[in-house]
Amino acid sequence: MEDGSAVTLADVAREAGVSPATVSRFVNNPQAVRPEKRAKISRAIASLDYVPHGAARALASRKSRMIGAVFPSLESTLFGGALDSFQGELAAAGYTVVVAACGYDAGQEARHIRNLIANGADALFLVGSDRDPAVYDLI
Repeated sequence: MEDGSAVTLADVAREAGVSPATVSRFVNNPQAVRPEKRAKISRAIASLDYVPHGAARALASRKSRMIGAVFPSLESTLFGGALDSFQGELAAAGYTVVVAACGYDAGQEARHIRNLIANGADALFLVGSDRDPAVYDLI
């Protein structure tokens, strides 16, 4: 927007000549919207440089589309290869992977896990098996 404020879903709806509910449906499940309306909404999104508000989407859907991955280290090519494959599969399914490395420190790992949970991660990918059982109680 010219005044510096963020573009909203309502702005996209106005630009496309559809209801905000239709834009929301398009953002969350494009196939649920008729092709002619999909085209209008796509043009409006591109024209306005609209980016959906992740926190609002997560609140409404109760899903963040974020997966937390906690690795002992990122120095090993073994971990890097696993992360690359993991991220590629999840990206294809519409998820973002948030990565943390704990440096083989159980306390740091627990802090990362707590932060990922607090920030709404839908799932956790924990590499390794040697961890405090309290971590599983937290999850």
